[in-house]
Parts: sequence; structure tokens; C-alpha cells
Amino acid sequence: MNYYIEEMSLCAERLLRSHSAGRVHSVYGKTVNLSLGGRLLALQPLGSSLSPISLITDAEEAELRTWGLAAGDPVRVDRAGIQAGGRRFSIEKAARHELFLSEAISAARIEYLEKELCKLLKTGGRGTFCQAMQEEPGEETDFFLKAVKKRLADVNVRIKTGLWEEAAEGLASLVGLGIGLTPGGDDFLCGVLAGLCLGDWRKRPFSMALNAAVRRRLDRTNDISREFLNCALKGQFGQLVHGFYERSPEEIFAEADRIGHSSGIDTLCGILYAFRLRNR
Repeated sequence: MNYYIEEMSLCAERLLRSHSAGRVHSVYGKTVNLSLGGRLLALQPLGSSLSPISLITDAEEAELRTWGLAAGDPVRVDRAGIQAGGRRFSIEKAARHELFLSEAISAARIEYLEKELCKLLKTGGRGTFCQAMQEEPGEETDFFLKAVKKRLADVNVRIKTGLWEEAAEGLASLVGLGIGLTPGGDDFLCGVLAGLCLGDWRKRPFSMALNAAVRRRLDRTNDISREFLNCALKGQFGQLVHGFYERSPEEIFAEADRIGHSSGIDTLCGILYAFRLRNR
């Protein structure tokens, strides 16, 4: 059976255009990951949240389970589409999206979104980083949560005293930490990098130090998470982040809430953490 790719990013299209063969990297409930020249792209069902590596198909989620694809299966790419196993995915009608963050949002909008999204996280958020972002002190029984709160507190002290390199090293030490297909530490860091872009703080000493520190640690996480971090370091972010330009806090939160078990929420927390650094 043939399918259509409905949406993809321009960076995903460039990757497809530069390779003619690859393999199936891995298969999960809602995603078939393709490896092309050591880079990853993700075949996903209709309605998925668009990311820089997404190839959003016209297939329903239940159909993915019928494709019969497995890790190691050959993948062929031509100008018209992708052949994976016995399935054909045409790219001819796909909408292409530029996912590079080229513009900052205003200081007033940053302040507004931070305030409203923090309220939504407090009442409806989940995950370690959501809990770590809460201001209320308390005795933590969860070892990972306790470690994350301490690490963020240490980073905050170093940022306040202008120790940019030490702060960046401390925050980048979250690479690969946490559970899930993409560890929570990586999702949080993608959010921090996104927030620094949204605020147009990329050229600040801490931001440049953080980019370098994360890049040095990319081998500490898994292939899929590494791909997202690589995209973030290049200023490429998904639909969730681009929603910060015009969408309401409620729409942004809903988008975050539907991405993975807590990946979207962890990313959102990272963005808000970066917003809190705007006056430092």
C-alpha cells in the first residue's frame, strides 16, 4: 500500500535529497525511525506534532502497526519518495515547513507566557522537571528529582555570579539523564536552547558556553535524543516551540501535553527556565 507524506521540515527534505539509501533504525508504537547516513528521520501518523525530523504521513496510528517494518530493513530514497519494506511513501504533495527560529519574541510576550504557562504547569503538569521548576521547598523522596533540583540550584548560583562556563557545564551534565525514548534531561535542554533562541540571547556568554558544553556531551545519550539535540543546537525546533510566536498559553500547553509521556512538558519547562534567565 502507498502512503503520502503530508508534512515535513525543510531540513528533513534536505536530508532526503542528499541520500539514496538507508535502513530502518527502530520501530516504536507511533514512530518508524529511518537512518540515512547516520542521521535520523521519523515516519509518524497523521496528527502528530511536527518536529525537525518528522515525516508526517497520511496513515492513522493503528495502521503503523500493520506496516511490518523492523530495525535493519532497507530503505530507498528517490526524488518522488521513500521505499521502506513493502511500503511506499510519496513526498510529492508534502507541505514543507521552515523550522529554524529566526526571530525573537518580545519581552512583554515572554513575561506574559512565562506567568501563564507556569500557572498551567502547576495545576496540570507532570514529570520530574515540572516538579523541579516549582518554587516551593520541601523534602524530596525521589532521588532523581532531588538530584535535578540540586543541579538546577547550583547552576543558578553560578549564573548569578557570572561563572558562565561552570554554569553551562553543570546544566549540560543533564544530557542523557532520565527515562524514556528521549531522556528528560535532553528534552529539558532542548527547551533551554529553544528559550535562549526565542529571547534572542544566543550571543550571550552563557548561551554560547551551553551550546559548546552540550555539543561535547552528545555521545552520552541515545541516537534519537542526539538527533533532537543536534537540531536544537542548529536552531531547529518543532511545532511546540514555534507556537510561542502567536498561540495562546492554553494552546501551547495542550501541544506540550500531547508529546510523549512527558517529553513535551519537559521541553516546555526548559523554555521557561531559559526565560527566567533573561535578566542575568
